[in-house]
Amino acid sequence: MSNDTWRIWNKRIEYGEILAKRARGDLPEMESSKALAKFIKPIIQPHDQILDVGCGVGHYLNSLDREIELPFNYTGADATEEYIALAKNVWQDRERQADFKVADVFALPFEPESFDIVISANLLLHLPSIVTPLQEMVRVSKRAVVIRTPCAKRCFRIKEVLGKPDDNLFDENGEPKEFYYFNLYSTEYLEAIIKKIAGIAKISIKTDSDFNPENIEAESRYGNRAENTTQMQGKLQANGPILMDWKIILIEKNQQKITLTGS
Repeated sequence: MSNDTWRIWNKRIEYGEILAKRARGDLPEMESSKALAKFIKPIIQPHDQILDVGCGVGHYLNSLDREIELPFNYTGADATEEYIALAKNVWQDRERQADFKVADVFALPFEPESFDIVISANLLLHLPSIVTPLQEMVRVSKRAVVIRTPCAKRCFRIKEVLGKPDDNLFDENGEPKEFYYFNLYSTEYLEAIIKKIAGIAKISIKTDSDFNPENIEAESRYGNRAENTTQMQGKLQANGPILMDWKIILIEKNQQKITLTGS
């Protein structure tokens, strides 16, 4: 991407430490981590190669190891070098080898169909665009792509402005000087994009309702900013004013060649 203002994670090293505590087991597994592992369990095959895009510190690996008894190989990919360094340290003594690589979701450094299953949780909403990331994940997967992202009835492009309230938060054009995306897409839009990317692949979209509300509330205490943590609002999870209707998307590939390009 030509403008990388949205890439703020290398400035949030303290958040990486929270993820490292989750990976070490010093903090509880995330509810999303447990749900994704349960979702993957029925589709995994012995010795599958799994790629976790936007892996952070590999904190979802605890849930995968606990839930899945079959042997599998895990590779974590994340664009934040500090997170990958933490992950390599945390998982160096894992009984089953885990590999970690600094990688940009807009240009994954892997050959086509290098992995049986590609997973990506809580990443798409933080990207400035999703066509190329989706295309890349489909490209490097052999059999399936599993994505967790919040959806809405319509598409919304949202920027959360970062910085102290007394700072000069915006430039002369009214654009935030530092922000990260919190975008929502409709299931119809996501399905249309995926169909263009993956041809006649089977697409399944289900609501991620497999979570304990009490645990969600408890997790909010572990965030590095109290106003930026997920809490319950009714039956839905919420982050600030944004209701999070989380979906899990399963793309079951065929052998059709990917032709769509985009940014």
